[in-house]
Amino acid sequence: RGDGAALEAPEARALSLLGDHVYGTDDDDLASLALAALGRAGATTVATLESGTQGMLMAILSAAEPVEPGARARFVGGTLDAGQPASTSIADAVLQSSLIPPDAHGRSRVRVSVTGAVNLPMIEVRVHGSGPQRVRRAAFAALDQVRRALR
Repeated sequence: RGDGAALEAPEARALSLLGDHVYGTDDDDLASLALAALGRAGATTVATLESGTQGMLMAILSAAEPVEPGARARFVGGTLDAGQPASTSIADAVLQSSLIPPDAHGRSRVRVSVTGAVNLPMIEVRVHGSGPQRVRRAAFAALDQVRRALR
């Protein structure tokens, strides 16, 4: 409502201050932006190999809308796995995500990597929460790491 131009300067300032911690504005969604980053990096198709996430990453990527027509890699499916190395021929890039069980202090981590047409060495990041919240946060943390690494 009102004049959208009035928000341009504060939005630009916020984006410059927050930098890489902001993944988008308005209707941007993290899954679409991660697929777009993979597409710009050379992947045309992406599959997932997940461990400990109950298929959450597959569900999120399946619902992703294109950011720009033809400017993103296409998600073609995935596999739930117990941590074995990726060996899929259905995509030219494989996004691997492994949610590590909580440690003695209740802290969780997710390991993320991409192999194939796009190579992203394993990154490990901490996720917070428990139960379904922890699983969902792990999936989004994986997508965010891809987005950040492939900017």
